[in-house]
Amino acid sequence: MFFLLTSPAYLAIRPPSKKTYTWHPHSLALTLSPSPLSASLFLVGLSSTLYHATLRQGPQYSDDLAMLLLGACLLQHLYTYGQTPAASKSITGAITVATLSAAWMYIRSGKIIHHLLTFTGMVNLIWPRTVYLVLCVGREEGEWRELMGRFWKAVGLLTVGFLVWNLDLEMCAELRAVRERMGLTWAWGLELHGWW
Repeated sequence: MFFLLTSPAYLAIRPPSKKTYTWHPHSLALTLSPSPLSASLFLVGLSSTLYHATLRQGPQYSDDLAMLLLGACLLQHLYTYGQTPAASKSITGAITVATLSAAWMYIRSGKIIHHLLTFTGMVNLIWPRTVYLVLCVGREEGEWRELMGRFWKAVGLLTVGFLVWNLDLEMCAELRAVRERMGLTWAWGLELHGWW
């Protein structure tokens, strides 16, 4: 639980790269402005922690919706890269409308399948654009090899995480019974949904 809360928080507030510092000429200080990606990752960590701490439906919705927000931020960042300002606005608008529509359908129906299909669709739009940006944007061979290595590592971690999450989803009652027998010291190891 501590890891779930602290790692996204660290990623959101860690010292940013030079690009995310903004200088205000009338101030003697630099101002941090977290990116939408960092803010959405922080929200995923916070809402996931709230959901797993309470196991109530309201925090579950916030956890699921934060995942959609993170997916939308990733899509916006990837698909507006290298676009004109007009094209970027159109792409951002389309992603916003699609994400809000999917979130509305999910909340209205309460069926997890809407969230699952939307998030799966987002992932299947994220990975090809990532590969395209790595391979087709004029990078040197050493750089794109390193980036593709990172990509495949991320794919492996995502696959393992999804399988563990699915195992927890399908065997929730059995795992809960085992966790109760184990006690709090070791039970966290079987909080597989939280490991996702």
